[in-house]
Amino acid sequence: MTLGIRNMFTAIPTAQILLGFLVQAGIAGLLVWFAGRAFRIGMLRIGQRIRLRDIFGRQVSSESGGAR
Repeated sequence: MTLGIRNMFTAIPTAQILLGFLVQAGIAGLLVWFAGRAFRIGMLRIGQRIRLRDIFGRQVSSESGGAR
């Protein structure tokens, strides 16, 4: 986030630029995954509250017969 400001005052090594990009891309990917999972669970539970435990918990597939 502060890469542009740092660049005005000093030279930034290429490794730090690449590392910053990879960290941001990784976090963005995780947030998209999290939002998709929350949306899917929310669509299945209309009118019910969604907890973080439900989002990060293991989903039970219909093939397993509902047993955990």
